[in-house]
Amino acid sequence: MKLVAGLVVFLAFGWVVIYSPLTAGWPGMANAKTLAARLQKSAQKGIEAANAGRWAHVRINGQTAVLSGRAPDETAAQKTVAAVLHSAGRGGAFFGGIVDVDRRGIDVLVPVAPFVWSARKATDGTVTQSGYMDSDAAIKSLDQSAQKIFGKPLRGSVQIAAGVPDDQWAAQAQTLLQALAFLDEGTVQLRDHMAHIEGTVTRAEGRDALNTLAQNMRAPYKLTTQIVFDDPKAKAAACQQDLQAILAKTHIRFSSGKAVISPASAPVLDALAARAKACPGHDLNIIGHTDRLGDPGFNLWLSKARAKAIGAALVARGVAAARIHSDGVGSDRPLCTSRTRTCRAQNRRIEITVEG
Repeated sequence: MKLVAGLVVFLAFGWVVIYSPLTAGWPGMANAKTLAARLQKSAQKGIEAANAGRWAHVRINGQTAVLSGRAPDETAAQKTVAAVLHSAGRGGAFFGGIVDVDRRGIDVLVPVAPFVWSARKATDGTVTQSGYMDSDAAIKSLDQSAQKIFGKPLRGSVQIAAGVPDDQWAAQAQTLLQALAFLDEGTVQLRDHMAHIEGTVTRAEGRDALNTLAQNMRAPYKLTTQIVFDDPKAKAAACQQDLQAILAKTHIRFSSGKAVISPASAPVLDALAARAKACPGHDLNIIGHTDRLGDPGFNLWLSKARAKAIGAALVARGVAAARIHSDGVGSDRPLCTSRTRTCRAQNRRIEITVEG
């Protein structure tokens, strides 16, 4: 009878020690709530000591640590289990240590080779990614960076896998994502230790930034590039230079006092149209000029009519009508002022400028 009574007292005391809030302040004592908090903190330190903070998660169930996450390999999983098991020191049911680790929530990742991640930026600014990362944290970090850089999340999907070359790989992917911002359209790729940037740049500062990135890439990573610098101002200047050369070689001829183009000028118009279609992103300003002979009002009308006729001829040869803008200034902008026949012939002209 005394044995039974003693056992009841012992169990009651144990319940008070473990579950009663009154014992929380006793030296060396902890109730269930404070014990769980202490073990949670100890287990988290164990995870950090095993360098598993990027993938491992833990919760405490009694004195059992329940682990979950995607381990890069079996060695990392075992190392983390051991670190958590011993994180609170020795102890049993009355001394408050972790007595067991449940690792059923750990998935060991399958290694892939080569380890590849890529992102593509379309002309509308949409960025789509594919490939692999080594953790949920790395994927989340990329999405956060994309939101800051592009103002929108990444499209596509990335799988978590083992086989990442080193602990700098995710940071290199971040750098390539920043490089993608300088491309008008293109692709960046990280394949093991080889990085590649390919696309089109229309801003000089973007070209310079990409060149700096290439120079600052550190071993063992190497960067290759295939970048086209498509400067719209340079393209416009080249287009205008070619159009001016065509007009300088042969003037467009009209019937005297009329806006009727001479059939003999058809080859010149063909050449102008072909070059204009080769720079489709730029508008064309066609300006008509006359000499000083005759009524200034008539000359102004004639210069406008002739410029309009040239525009119509180019449209007939396939140049988009929306790109054509015509006007005339009469005799107000002469190239020369002498009264010779040669000077008057120079002043009667068509000029085409290309908008950058």
